[in-house]
Amino acid sequence: MTRPEWSNDADMKTVDNALNKRKDEALKDIENAMNRMADPSKKAHSLTHKGVILYHNNDYAGARDAFVKAIVMDSRDSDAITNLGRMNERKQ
Repeated sequence: MTRPEWSNDADMKTVDNALNKRKDEALKDIENAMNRMADPSKKAHSLTHKGVILYHNNDYAGARDAFVKAIVMDSRDSDAITNLGRMNERKQ
């Protein structure tokens, strides 16, 4: 879910809405929105959403990569950190 301070941002709404679409359409929407973004924290949040979509489509390596990239981009992205941690817990 988008942070409250981004509630009026069209690109972030696109990213949030992508979670309700088919995988290929959702990933395309996220990539297109990210290409228009300058704010690293928004890009990181978008990568986290991408990771969630990939995870739910059994692309665990892709999901892990997206979460790690999100954390590198914004080390305060708690959703990416949490999701990566949950992946590591389930792997054990």
